[in-house]
Amino acid sequence: KEIKTILLLSHGELAHVSFFLPLVNEIQRNMESRGYILMFYGIGREEMDRQQIPQIILEGKVDGIVCIEIFRRPFIEKLIQCGVPTVFLEFYYDLWAVEGKYDVVLMSNEYPIYTLTAKLLEQGLTRIGFVGDFTHCRGFYERYLGYCGALRDYNLSPMQQYCINYADEEGYGQEGKLRKCLKAMPQMPEAFVVANDSIALGLVNVLQEWGIQIP
Repeated sequence: KEIKTILLLSHGELAHVSFFLPLVNEIQRNMESRGYILMFYGIGREEMDRQQIPQIILEGKVDGIVCIEIFRRPFIEKLIQCGVPTVFLEFYYDLWAVEGKYDVVLMSNEYPIYTLTAKLLEQGLTRIGFVGDFTHCRGFYERYLGYCGALRDYNLSPMQQYCINYADEEGYGQEGKLRKCLKAMPQMPEAFVVANDSIALGLVNVLQEWGIQIP
């Protein structure tokens, strides 16, 4: 009957991502129905780089942790060492590299992107690029595997001259960076497979500037 506390630990910028809001609301509803208190803590990039664990965890004041958009391996490893039951929604891209007791919840990523890429190939398209840092997180990595798998099954290889894979820390939301990468390509590919929707929106804006129609 003791009231327990679950800490929702998220990337500091998560408050601006509407995608996660229904998920967070449902987590909170489930926690409260079971007599738990859900606390929110937004952690910044610098804190994660310094492997700075929130004090509330170090003081043993939480009974469990739910992590959203926490991808930095050294921080994850130090967090797990605290011994608090922890579940990650999304994860570091190498799923088996981090030792310890924890749970990971992932979306279905590889098969849908495989299917999407295969549909493009069935239409006779052969110049298909992938946009996104596939080492950013597990989801991006699995989507890249889906893209590569479809190309392989059509006897093609990933076309690096049409891919944009620079490090995520450089900011995929910056249209200037995307514009520069597109200009460096030998020719415009026939299609892009993109790691997520926010990157896709930036890419669409740049392509439309150049008069390219997006179906």
